[in-house]
Amino acid sequence: GTTHSCILSGAYFLQFILSEESMKWYSFLNWTLLSALCGCVIVHAQASVLLKEGAPVPLNPALFGYNLEVYGTMMGNTFGDTAFLAIVDALHPGALRYPGGTMSNIWDLQIGRYVPHLTSFGFNWTQLSGYAKFTGFADDIINKAPVGTYSAEKFAKFMNGRLPCTTYDLNVYSLNSTTVCSHIETITKLHAQQSPTCPYVYLELGNELYISGQGLPRFRTSASYADQIIAIQQCARDKLGNSTRIALVGQQGAWTQGLRGTRALHNADAVTYHQYTPSVSQVNSLPENERIPYVAGYSRAALKDIISTSNQELGDDAVPIWHTEFNYGILAGAAPTFLPKLEFGALHGIFHAARILAAVNHHTDVQVLQFHTLVHPLNETVLNRTFHEEMPVSRMSQLPNRPDLALVSGTGQLVAHLSHLAVQPNTLMVPVNCTGTPTGPRMFGQAQPCLQAAAFKRSTTTTYAVLNICNHTVVATVATSTNHTRVETTSYSALDGGDNGGWAPLPRDARQLPWAGPLHPSHTMEDIAFVDSTDTAPRVMRPWNVSALSFTLYTLS
Repeated sequence: GTTHSCILSGAYFLQFILSEESMKWYSFLNWTLLSALCGCVIVHAQASVLLKEGAPVPLNPALFGYNLEVYGTMMGNTFGDTAFLAIVDALHPGALRYPGGTMSNIWDLQIGRYVPHLTSFGFNWTQLSGYAKFTGFADDIINKAPVGTYSAEKFAKFMNGRLPCTTYDLNVYSLNSTTVCSHIETITKLHAQQSPTCPYVYLELGNELYISGQGLPRFRTSASYADQIIAIQQCARDKLGNSTRIALVGQQGAWTQGLRGTRALHNADAVTYHQYTPSVSQVNSLPENERIPYVAGYSRAALKDIISTSNQELGDDAVPIWHTEFNYGILAGAAPTFLPKLEFGALHGIFHAARILAAVNHHTDVQVLQFHTLVHPLNETVLNRTFHEEMPVSRMSQLPNRPDLALVSGTGQLVAHLSHLAVQPNTLMVPVNCTGTPTGPRMFGQAQPCLQAAAFKRSTTTTYAVLNICNHTVVATVATSTNHTRVETTSYSALDGGDNGGWAPLPRDARQLPWAGPLHPSHTMEDIAFVDSTDTAPRVMRPWNVSALSFTLYTLS
């Protein structure tokens, strides 16, 4: 049922009756008597969900990543552009994927250019369905720039000190193994020059090669792909040793099943998966009051399904996954008209943040997580091609060095808030089990829990990120007692009639949270309310009311 604000008064009274030590919270009680005590009418309250922390592990910055894609391969701005650097600083990602997606298969990272039209394998990539659309970007923008302008070396130079990790998507499609090995040698040298903030060099061996327009004519099956990349894997191990992590291209179904038992999979650390769902039709088929909860809860359910399916298809050869591209359904020109707030607003940010929380809770199964995509041109058009405008979290002018024209979406704002709190030196990430949570919409054959959460601990603060995907408030209690005395609470709402987001200039100081816009979350700073009135630390906190369809950050200090 609905939880009203005065429930807490009754809850606190009840805590003095129940054993504080047991902390076994009340279960769908009749609150008639307690309602009289707190002076309001309450029918009933839900059981308090218990937020139970798992074992903390060092933060993995690669779970806070973005796909670079358009920038540096389709736009003419350089990696040293002050607007681009301002965007990276503001969004505070833990990783970027260089050079991006499809174009990685026709890219030379040493010189920062598209490869010649006629490849060493005898095919012309400009005549292939998956790559022809990049011809103009190659010939009219990128390959006209001085050699090295968009190279991995230039990218690493400007990201050093501001970006913890990079996922290098290697061109194993149109370059031979010897050339790719020389690229790995370049990456090895760059890694040695970088600030030691990332535990690994992430090497992704190709992009979406299971799509005929991208894999053919070279890779007709996943087995042929696996046979041809063994030398590249060995080169990476020889040059980088234990400091590298290597992922094969994966895709649910026959492609991944074909990798099972191969030498390449045995030599790999992970397989990659991309996902662009839910679709417009999926969401439109639901009753109106179920659509926002469905989108808010989709990321957790989808990631669990990817992990489960990958493990089933690979069997005894199963390895962790890299989720190097994800967003909602954008394919086939399907803009998300089913929910206008999904574009640029809090709901889209929740969709992204939910997958981060899910990855933290499944950190042994998920090594890399990258949202598609970081930045698009301000007017969304380059060389008469209009991009999916709902995809990026930031926009910038194609005029050089104009940070004053850069914009951030509500999606980017929400996730940046989480990133600024979590992606810091010496942070520990903590899985959180939401015991006793009620359930909401069904996805992938299961009713999804209303609450999902993760915690991020530093020397002086602890942040709990709590998502409620349901249409009602849920009461939550942290099972762990605390020595902290203050709590800063910021809550982003996806309710109908709530915050639609949109676009806003970059904040003057991105470290001052929350930002002034485009979203306008509720924000408070107050003393922590404890169960007892003693001054003996650590103490048990009183429960939180987690608002319906909200993403809330509780930072204890």
